[in-house]
Amino acid sequence: MVFTLANIFSVTYVRYPPKRSRWISRGPVFSGDFVTLTQELLGTRLRDARVAAGLTQEAVGEALGIPRTAVVQMEAGKRSVSTLEITRLAELFGRSIVSLVTVDAAADDADALVAFFRLAAGQAAAPWKQDVERCVAVCRAGADLKRLLQLRGPSCPPAYEPAPPTRKMDAVRQGADAARHERRRLGLGSGPIPDMADLLNGLGIWATGADLPSGMAGVFLQDREAGLVILVRFFDHRHRKRFSYAHEYAHALFDRQSPAVVSWEKDRDTIVETRANAFAAEFLLPEEGVRAFLDGRAKGGPVVAEHLFPEATNDGDESRVQRRAPAGSQRVTFEDAARLALRYGVAYTTAVYRLKNTSAITDREFQHLLAQDKVATRYMRILDPAEETATAQEIGTAQRKQPGDWALVPEVIHLAIEAYRRELISSGKLRDLGRMLGMPAGDLVELAEAASA
Repeated sequence: MVFTLANIFSVTYVRYPPKRSRWISRGPVFSGDFVTLTQELLGTRLRDARVAAGLTQEAVGEALGIPRTAVVQMEAGKRSVSTLEITRLAELFGRSIVSLVTVDAAADDADALVAFFRLAAGQAAAPWKQDVERCVAVCRAGADLKRLLQLRGPSCPPAYEPAPPTRKMDAVRQGADAARHERRRLGLGSGPIPDMADLLNGLGIWATGADLPSGMAGVFLQDREAGLVILVRFFDHRHRKRFSYAHEYAHALFDRQSPAVVSWEKDRDTIVETRANAFAAEFLLPEEGVRAFLDGRAKGGPVVAEHLFPEATNDGDESRVQRRAPAGSQRVTFEDAARLALRYGVAYTTAVYRLKNTSAITDREFQHLLAQDKVATRYMRILDPAEETATAQEIGTAQRKQPGDWALVPEVIHLAIEAYRRELISSGKLRDLGRMLGMPAGDLVELAEAASA
């Protein structure tokens, strides 16, 4: 496993409120004085910790044995909190008591590894912890060397601090808005991102794969010595790792109030994880890119397009010209979704979900495309033999030999499938084309028939 060092320096909080573009500097993230919170401030801290843990007020009240209204009063700073309740809340939120009642950055709970291993309690026996410790040790050593050499590096990305979302749709909006803002800030446009780990390391975030346990897709650490660290499960499929890197990047932007944020697969429906997933989807596969891809294929548009020319006549009436697209030409097939996935380096199902979430396909088409996952995966492996490498454990296996002009093959396959689907060529012609392209007999026909189903 290759571990790439990056430059870690000052981290600055800035506020990014919804529907506003004003940025407010808040100073270094690792500074802070030991201060006991007021009752009002404690209420705010408890509310933020609850939201970050993905818990409802009802769930907290049930855990404490108090009514929901008492939790509401507690978070509003209008009800005192007993020592026993603080202790139970800290356990419930996966925080230490110190982190809830003080703002001391030097508290034990600010140690990223301590906080991380506490959140991962129940996974105790494990060699993977040694790998995580090794990765963080490398980050810390690298940061020390950079400081020793007085090398200036990139500042870490800004922290986004919108109001904590209370509904999933709010979380989705916050995540997508931040992803679009980050793409603009980084000058990425709407194109694919070649390498997420390389991008993050270039932004001053340590990013690498690590031997994380099953069920843990990734973790974001805010280490006092190394800075911001992102670890993803090394043996995941490369598409999954790309998504995990983007997902943890969202935590680095939104959740820097915690020294450690663990992304458990079982928690994917919580508000915090929903926001990170929405960010990752938009950051890796932006809506603008989806629409440009479909426009380039003349797909996903209306069957009848109407053009108005208000100055075409002398009497002031507009002139109307209608153009009807060829029958079936606007339909988005599994082949379109697979090519979109390959272009942006995401999984086929991710591309299908993005097509649905950008209103490019209907509910019925969405379900149909999801059901074609197997044939789409087969198609992607034909176009990109690297797709045969399902996980990092299989890296180094022999890959299929490609013809010298393989770059032309995907486009020819696309044209052949489209022509067959619209009944412009026969299955015999498809077989001839398949042989010409060096494909196994019948593969192109089966793909075209699946696209026509």
